[in-house]
Amino acid sequence: MSQPIFEMHGVSKRYGVGVTRVEALDNIDLDADAGGVMVVVGPSGSGKSTLLHLVGGMDRPDAGELFVAGEALHTLNTAALTLFRRHKIGFVFQAYNLMPNLTALENVMLPAEFLGLSSKEARRRAWVLLERVALTARPEHRPGQLSGGEQQRVAIARALVNRPALVIADEPTGNLDSKTGAAIIELLTSLTGEQSVIIATHDERIATAADRVIHLVDGRIERDEAGGRPR
Repeated sequence: MSQPIFEMHGVSKRYGVGVTRVEALDNIDLDADAGGVMVVVGPSGSGKSTLLHLVGGMDRPDAGELFVAGEALHTLNTAALTLFRRHKIGFVFQAYNLMPNLTALENVMLPAEFLGLSSKEARRRAWVLLERVALTARPEHRPGQLSGGEQQRVAIARALVNRPALVIADEPTGNLDSKTGAAIIELLTSLTGEQSVIIATHDERIATAADRVIHLVDGRIERDEAGGRPR
């Protein structure tokens, strides 16, 4: 049996104080097998993004233990978390978050250059990934010249360029029509074996693409069930 890509033990995260205090996650116990696709579903405010931010090292839990890709994230300082994200995590966001003044190829290269790779190696990796996401016809186009689906494909290639252990996608189809969104989910779920994938969404139809589906409500796990992805 493979080692979990992440483990949460009694993890809680809260925001605000007094009457404004919100328990975004409340005493969560959860783990995910390496090489699989986990989908986290729930309404707005259920804690989906908070869970992903913690697993991705973008925030720290207020209580509990969190292990991701062999690292005890709850013990790491800010500098160590930055290095962890750079080496171990690939992020895909709803808003794409591409650099508007860079081409598709340059956007994909950027994280590799931050990692210290040579421009030659960064370009080689980026080109291979643009082939993988079927965008080799548009490498010199800037984000404003690409459709939403094409921008999200660039974002997925960028998330993969540093060969992360885990790809985290937060509402990756939120700005896309249903047909384009389905293609993006198919692309994300094709990554397994090389990377583990966790997707947060309010769209429960995406559960058919998952190995496992976690239903969050008010910061707690309401249901934990098998997804519909063929094995």
